[in-house]
Order: sequence, then structure tokens, then C-alpha cells
Amino acid sequence: MRRIFWGVLFVLVGVWIWLSHLGISFISFKRDWPVLIIVIGVWIALRPLRKKKRKPTIEVIEDLEQGEINVDQAVDRLKDRRSG
Repeated sequence: MRRIFWGVLFVLVGVWIWLSHLGISFISFKRDWPVLIIVIGVWIALRPLRKKKRKPTIEVIEDLEQGEINVDQAVDRLKDRRSG
């Protein structure tokens, strides 16, 4: 997912710069490039907040992959979360 985001971001920035140089863009890259830095900064700053809202299932799988819990504990945690 991260690769897709960066790929799309670079394509959009490239198209933005290209259209700006052709005079087609309604946003001038020469004038508005700080907006790009601000958007990336906000995305980076808000990233930890999104990770806290992860699905419980993902947390259990990550704990299992890291060896913090065994399979039986993972099954129990998933059952507990489904029941309430």
C-alpha cells in the first residue's frame, strides 16, 4: 500500500509540474510548491494517529508474527474480541 501511495504521489507531482510548465495548470508549481511540502508534512504527522485506530485483528496477527503470543493465545484473543 505504501508503494502505491508514493507511486501515485510522484505521478501527480510530475503531472502538476509538467502542466505548470506548459501553462495549462490552474496551480503554478513555481508559486505553490510549498503546498506539496505542507501536505506531506501533515500526512506524516497524522500517520501515527491512524495506526492507533487499526483493527484488533491486525494487532493480534502482528503480535503472533513477532512471537509475542502463540497460536492458542491468538485464537483466544480473536474469540474474545468477536464476542464482545
